[in-house]
Amino acid sequence: MLRSANIRRIIKCPQYSYSSVSPANANVKLSTDEKKSPEKSEPTVLTQSKVVAAAFASLKNISNEPGSKGSIREEISSAKDVDSILSFVEKPFLSRQNALMILTTLTNWANEGKVQLSDFEMDQRFVKVCRILGRTHNGKNNEGMADLSVVLGVTADEQAAKLISSISLPQMVKILKSLGVKKRRSTPLLRSLSYNISNSSGQLDVKEASDILYSLAELNYPDEILMVKVREDLRSCLASTKIPSVICSAIISLGLLRYRDTELLDELFQWIMKNHFSLGIKDLLPLLFTLASVNYVPEIFPRFFKVLEPHLNENKMVDIEKFIDAAWSLVILQHYDRSLINSVLDPAFISKLAAKYGSVEDIEVPEKIHLLQINYAAKLLADSYEGSLLEENTALHQVPLSRRKQKQILVDSVKDTLSNVVSKLDEYVEIDVNSKMGFFIDLVCHVDKKSNLVKINSDPAEKNIKKIALMVCDYHDFCRGSENELTGSTALKHRLLSGLGYLVLTIPHTEYGCKDVLMNRVRYINEKIKAIITDS
Repeated sequence: MLRSANIRRIIKCPQYSYSSVSPANANVKLSTDEKKSPEKSEPTVLTQSKVVAAAFASLKNISNEPGSKGSIREEISSAKDVDSILSFVEKPFLSRQNALMILTTLTNWANEGKVQLSDFEMDQRFVKVCRILGRTHNGKNNEGMADLSVVLGVTADEQAAKLISSISLPQMVKILKSLGVKKRRSTPLLRSLSYNISNSSGQLDVKEASDILYSLAELNYPDEILMVKVREDLRSCLASTKIPSVICSAIISLGLLRYRDTELLDELFQWIMKNHFSLGIKDLLPLLFTLASVNYVPEIFPRFFKVLEPHLNENKMVDIEKFIDAAWSLVILQHYDRSLINSVLDPAFISKLAAKYGSVEDIEVPEKIHLLQINYAAKLLADSYEGSLLEENTALHQVPLSRRKQKQILVDSVKDTLSNVVSKLDEYVEIDVNSKMGFFIDLVCHVDKKSNLVKINSDPAEKNIKKIALMVCDYHDFCRGSENELTGSTALKHRLLSGLGYLVLTIPHTEYGCKDVLMNRVRYINEKIKAIITDS
């Protein structure tokens, strides 16, 4: 099955990313992976004790419960040896909080060399502590459970970090996976896990690497250093992998993370092409969406498309929207499949889509945007296209436009900068121009051959005037893992504007600083305009 809700995150336009990520809809469900690839027995805190492993793994399931009496906590804190601290286990009604405090203290003592694990590992009182932490609280689902920081109190971050640093690499991965499945974005735990996994001398196997990518995608926590380790370990064990679902999951997660590592993607898709025989449309489509997300066409793409093409049939899609998304993704990758484009723009298909939602007006915004962009790509970018196009008066063109707050700040700053270049901004610059393709053109100006701004009502034919579309790009417009590479959706917008005759001037957030002094901002804009006019 697809991680369908997650895949929608890859293919939606950023400003209309409405769909939530639901682990329940995961393509490669964690439970499924575990059935297909049994977990190896795992070393636990300091040794191979499965009891301790179960206790620590259960920390993710600690739920809200009444706090312990302060006097008991103080007595545990003042304990000086193993026997004295384990004596508290014999008290009636030992709470999970106090059991955790005992486990943490013993772990710290062992790490500091004050005691040996063998001093208490087989003690039945210690086993009882582990059982208390390992059992499900009241047999209920742990929905709405408190953050670990709430359960542990003010010293939680330090205790969690110490515990994590003392456990094995497989255990760290399992805890990170559990955070991803439960969507518990506990920053202290994530930082500690990322640091310790990144610095571990152990090598991740392919499933562990895939699980880490899954968790980082679910939690939107793309730690760059951790990604380097995952990348290297995944590449090193790829050849010995036999489970397609794990590789598909890794590729999907890269798309969700917008992580553009061309060498890794090349190797992953080469593996897919050697092992694609068991893959169907539900497996192959998300791989296409990942390529579109990071705007990358691997060398092996023609072979991949040959495998995918027979499945690109509306009747084979569970969701009609996937058919649109497939066509849109191929347009992003500049693979203009005219038959597919014609199919999604056909009036009969639009009517079927409208019937699903009740009317054309009620079709979801992302679908409208994708159809509009496919339509304009067919007009402007696909040579010799003679198929169906959207009707000019269709309600599909009625799309509300908006921006992320971060991008709006950048656009406002550029507007302020240009207002200091010309006397009357509205006579020289158009702002928030509706492209009619589902996005704003941030600013439009007309420039002569000497790079001077001219009034927007000037006749371009008479004065050799160029139209420039200034497109501000924030963090979300760029891929991770590769410097200055635009995401697929952003790159498509720029190509469409070029097709309309604009010179597209990109203003990346990495180059343009809102807080720079005005003189520097003016100089930057002027130099960019001169450069684009010279190159044209």
